[in-house]
Amino acid sequence: GWENTTIVQRFRDYADVLFRHFGSQVKFWITLNEPFIVANLGYAYESFAPGCRTFSVVSHRIVGKQYIAAHTEAWHLSNDKYRPTQHGIVSIALNSDGRSRGTRASRRTWFFIGWFAHPIFSGDYPELMTTIIPKQGLAAGLNHNWYCVTHDRTWIETGSSWLKITPFWIIKLLKFIKDECGNPPIYVIENKVSE
Repeated sequence: GWENTTIVQRFRDYADVLFRHFGSQVKFWITLNEPFIVANLGYAYESFAPGCRTFSVVSHRIVGKQYIAAHTEAWHLSNDKYRPTQHGIVSIALNSDGRSRGTRASRRTWFFIGWFAHPIFSGDYPELMTTIIPKQGLAAGLNHNWYCVTHDRTWIETGSSWLKITPFWIIKLLKFIKDECGNPPIYVIENKVSE
């Protein structure tokens, strides 16, 4: 799984096969989808695959670090070996969930987006994360999956109990990405409400 350090090389090898066979047809690649969800719900709370219930900050961080390394390897492979002839771009799809105001909202945004975007675009973890959790041990644009903010349970509900209608949040989120990630191209990959 993602806790094993060999996963990074295996992911690179997998990306190599995909770029080689499909790169002339596919011009926009997303290496990984919602790494925060996998690290958190898959390796801390067993809500998603692989269902590891560790409640461990260390395990959670290792998985996040492996995701960043795997994405970086795939990006460099594409950029160095395939992009000159195939002209494809490679990115990663991040997600967020947040609150509308206050310090807790800012921290939450940093942990959802900053945890992965900051190392990819600046080369290191955000300072906020390194002060809260001691440190353990590249993209064409930032892809973003966004559904809603979960701050106020009185906001209009949708068909899913966890989704609220909060259009104002995406403006704050796009500003955060622009200001904190060096204003990369942004592709909104998911944004919807359920019936």
